Amino acid sequence: MTRQIITIAAVLFAGTAAAGGALNADVGADLDVGISGQTETEFSELDTNSDGMVSTAEAEADSTASMRFNEADENHDEMLTKAEFSAIAKASAEEEETGE
Repeated sequence: MTRQIITIAAVLFAGTAAAGGALNADVGADLDVGISGQTETEFSELDTNSDGMVSTAEAEADSTASMRFNEADENHDEMLTKAEFSAIAKASAEEEETGE
């Protein structure tokens, strides 16, 4: 059932991105990324212009995203994809587990 939900979400995401003309290599790569519901919500809240990316200005609304932005921005385009944003959430969760 989880696989079906992820597949449906990916199809809906792809359709929305294509309809908006925003489907590019970065966004397309995110279709294979399964991020948690909480991370998805946080990403959506930061993505105030709903372009499927979080800019440096948008990330400033969250101290962790702002602090880790440069290390997460793998292609240095000053935008975070869902995959790059998910890496921030994963790193933060790992730090909480280890107490760092």
